[in-house]
Amino acid sequence: MNSSSKFTILNIGTNSNNGLKEICETLNILEIYADNAENALETLMDTKVNLIAIDKSCNYFAMIKLLEMISSDVENKGTPIIIIADDSYDESFSKDLAEFNILAIYTYTNWQNQVTNLLSFIKAQTQNSLALRCELNESEVRNIVDPLTGALNRYGAEDSYINLTSRYAAYNETFSLIMMDIDHFKRVNDSHGHDVGDEVLIELSALIQHSIRSNDKLIRFGGEEFFILLSNADIDIAVEI
Repeated sequence: MNSSSKFTILNIGTNSNNGLKEICETLNILEIYADNAENALETLMDTKVNLIAIDKSCNYFAMIKLLEMISSDVENKGTPIIIIADDSYDESFSKDLAEFNILAIYTYTNWQNQVTNLLSFIKAQTQNSLALRCELNESEVRNIVDPLTGALNRYGAEDSYINLTSRYAAYNETFSLIMMDIDHFKRVNDSHGHDVGDEVLIELSALIQHSIRSNDKLIRFGGEEFFILLSNADIDIAVEI
């Protein structure tokens, strides 16, 4: 599924000049226009949007069918929806939409101002949420990776080990473990200093990473001790590596 890094709205209705385009341009929001429910569904199959706006001038029964399909779609059922209604809006219309993920229905003469404020808020919240997820992902990487060598640390090794054992239990997929350390590493530190010792660890890690497969995992277990977790590998493959 394609997605844009820009906050994106799918504008659905028979009136492309309903004012939403100008609002999106002002707020630096990407607007994708669909003139009917069928084209909207085609768009949602290929594009992830942050909000769906439906003009009530869209055919009523087609709109209800569209909302039903969106609510049954795992990828889009959580996407907030706003309705831009005309003067024919009544209470029964609101009841018909109660079961769907409708964030707001706008019918007042100054709906443009209200929508502008709403979109500004949602856009800011979405961007903050995205930034938080990126920070959490970066934090998680820092927590499982040895900062000196780039190899996994013990926490990262645990996750990889759990994954391998679960695949063995589910699919009988064999895995292997290589354990190694650097002989007389203390002499390097004592004779040449810890900075040189660090360079040795960095170079060794790079050599190992270059020698193993992309789905194998190098772990710095402590000091000069390393593990390699080899996925889908029997003892013969482990010995060869």
